[in-house]
Amino acid sequence: MKAEFNNLSKEIELDTTLTEASFWEMVKIPKYRQQLICTVLVMGSLQTTGISAVALYSNRIFHTAGVQGNNATYASIGMHLITFCVTLFFAQILRKIGTKKLLIFGLAIGACSLVFLVIFIALQGHSAVLPYCSVTALIIYTTAVMGGPGIAFVALPSQLTTQTTRPTALYASAATYWLTGTIVSFVFPFSSAAFGEYAFLPFVGVTVLQIMFACQKVPSTRRKSVIEIQDRFNRRSSKCRGSKDSGIVVRSLMREDSNPIEP
Repeated sequence: MKAEFNNLSKEIELDTTLTEASFWEMVKIPKYRQQLICTVLVMGSLQTTGISAVALYSNRIFHTAGVQGNNATYASIGMHLITFCVTLFFAQILRKIGTKKLLIFGLAIGACSLVFLVIFIALQGHSAVLPYCSVTALIIYTTAVMGGPGIAFVALPSQLTTQTTRPTALYASAATYWLTGTIVSFVFPFSSAAFGEYAFLPFVGVTVLQIMFACQKVPSTRRKSVIEIQDRFNRRSSKCRGSKDSGIVVRSLMREDSNPIEP
C-alpha cells in the first residue's frame, strides 16, 4: 500500500504541468499510439463478442435453440440474473488475478461457449436435451463476457494511460464502444435471418483475434505502477528501441509527459 501511494504521489508531482494530448498527437507519437490502440481495442472487445446482440435478442435466440413458449422469456430473465451475480463475483477477484488475465479468460470462455451454442442449435433435432444445453452454453457465454471483458473494459483503459493521454484515449474508446455496439445490434438480426445459428461464428473469429492481440500487446497491470506499465509501452516504441538503459527510459518517460506537447 505504501509503495502504491508513493508511485501515485510521484505521478501527481510529475504531471502538474501536463498538457492533454490530442487525438492526432496520440496517433503520431509511438508510445501514445500504443496506449490508444490498446484502450480502443479493449473497449471494443466487449461489443464485438456479440454481447449486445445476445442481450437484445435473447428471446429469439432461445426460441431458435428450441426453447418453447414463455420458457424462452424465463430463460432470458434467469440468464441476466445469473450474469449480474457472477459479475459481482468477478469484480471481487479482479485484483487477485489481474485485469489482463480476466480479459483473456473471459474472451476464451465466451468464444468456446459460442462454438458449443452453434453445435447444440444445429443438432437440436437429434435430442430433447440439446435445447437445455443451448441455454447452459448461452448463460456461460454471457457470464464469461460480462465477468471478463465487461469488467476489463472499465478498469484497463485507465490503467494503461497517463494523465496526458487518459482523457483522449477514453473519449476514443467510448466512441468505439458505442459504434461497435450499434453496428452489432443492427446487423445481427439480418445475419441471423440469413445464416441462422452460424451468425455467431464471426463473433468467435473476432474474439480469437482479440485474444491473440491481448496476449501479445496488452501489458499486464497486476501489481505494477503507472511508470512500469508505461515503460513497457516505451520499450516497444520506435523512439526508444535504441535505448539500452532501462532505468533512463523509466525516468525519462514521465519527464517527457510533464512537458507541454509541441504541435
